[in-house]
Amino acid sequence: MIPKVLVMFGCLATVAPAVAQDNLKAAPQQLSLLATHDPPGDACRRVDALAPTQLAPVSLHRTFHDDFDEHPLSRGRWVPPYSGGAAWPEARLDPFKIRQGILSIVASRTPPELKPVLFNNDYVSGILTTQGWFAQKYGYFEIRAKVPVGTGVWPAFWLLADDGGWPPEIDILEGRGQRPGDLVMTTHWRIPATGRIESCGFDFLLPDAANRFHDYGMLWQHDRIIYFIDRKPVSDIKVPVGFDDPMYIIVNLAMGSKYFGGVGVVDGESPVMVEFEIDRISVYQIDPYQSSKPQLSSTPDQANITGDINAR
Repeated sequence: MIPKVLVMFGCLATVAPAVAQDNLKAAPQQLSLLATHDPPGDACRRVDALAPTQLAPVSLHRTFHDDFDEHPLSRGRWVPPYSGGAAWPEARLDPFKIRQGILSIVASRTPPELKPVLFNNDYVSGILTTQGWFAQKYGYFEIRAKVPVGTGVWPAFWLLADDGGWPPEIDILEGRGQRPGDLVMTTHWRIPATGRIESCGFDFLLPDAANRFHDYGMLWQHDRIIYFIDRKPVSDIKVPVGFDDPMYIIVNLAMGSKYFGGVGVVDGESPVMVEFEIDRISVYQIDPYQSSKPQLSSTPDQANITGDINAR
């Protein structure tokens, strides 16, 4: 999501449903995923055509969970990093809505009378992060969401290093608003010797992504990063250099991009209002691995000696 120079390898692949949708609604305390286990390559590769016999189970336990039964800022679990918080003082705007357990991040045209106090931005929208409250090294990070479309619409679910450095960056989900059903999953890293930023990822086609909830996830192991759609592995890559620290969660709905293809700049065709609907966000740790540098808030829900956070 951060503007950057990219070296991108990718293609568009149609993804078939992996698991019955009813089985994907829940985020159980214990979860088992089928994952690749052969030696990963330095370049990313598609693995969505592998048979289950070519995969190995990975056992996980839940460390973070929000199913959005209440406003995301009500308990201090999420942070809106913009100056002034989620509701700009003079504008009194809140881009986060809760309806029947669904969080909507709402992007809407800025009222003309509020543009002077909102830096003349064309849209008001929202971003949530767990920076300073929750970060984890290794494990499985997942969002269940609908991916909105429209000119300039750019939803994303991604991770950054808790130490503040960039890259590394893991883009678990990005939508290309002008291309309905086109989803992007990408790994970004820096080559220490040259400082060059490298990226590798794929586009996947999920035709009903805008009107049906799906699960988008990423499993970070010691030797590889694996991307999942509906808990089926679709691509993987050897963990690049620089992935040394825990990473925190970011979820947002941006509007307009000159450089990320398929999004487009904001213009007269852009929607007056658009919503990024999110059913839940969940994180798991691999058994028996634990985060080497667990990050906790001052008032976690519940913490054990390894630093896991068990959501209520």
